[in-house]
Amino acid sequence: MNLDNFVTPDMSDVGFRPQEYLAQAPSSATMKGVLFNDLAKLVGREQLGPSARPRYIAFKDYPLREWMEVLLYASREAFPRQPKREALHRLGLRAYEAFGASRIGKVMFAMAGRDLRALYGMAPRIIGVANSAPNVETEAIDESRMVIRIRNTWDFPDCYTVGIFQGPARAFGVDCRVKVRTYSICDIDYLLDFS
Repeated sequence: MNLDNFVTPDMSDVGFRPQEYLAQAPSSATMKGVLFNDLAKLVGREQLGPSARPRYIAFKDYPLREWMEVLLYASREAFPRQPKREALHRLGLRAYEAFGASRIGKVMFAMAGRDLRALYGMAPRIIGVANSAPNVETEAIDESRMVIRIRNTWDFPDCYTVGIFQGPARAFGVDCRVKVRTYSICDIDYLLDFS
């Protein structure tokens, strides 16, 4: 396994163009409502922007672009003093607990128990339940390091998804350092080190 070219993700706003992600995201891609509801609880449904709906059903499909717009509005509302990327990263940290509070999340996370390696190994299934677009592969490097390759992921993978991977470790009281190797705005490898 080649571990060259992984870098610490930049959480500043330098070069960050959210509208580019929105414009290129496939119109057919969908996201489940469970994470929309968590953001509504955090900032209030009225703060989720003009595309937000009055109600989201946890495991109903909604347009991915709508999800991305809601993420942007929620990040500005929840963390107004942070750079956009850092605000999105902080929202990603919440995803583990939000998904884990759902019935299917409880079942999936129970299968892994408190084993981070097992949980991260389930990334293809977990991400596939929530988001229709990405292709996900995992490769264990050793007991405490793993590479997760995600292709065709649009919901701000260089910041939001970094938080998604750090959230479970944080919930377990473990530090998870994430480095990224970027191929395009939607194709990224993540090196997770949770030693």
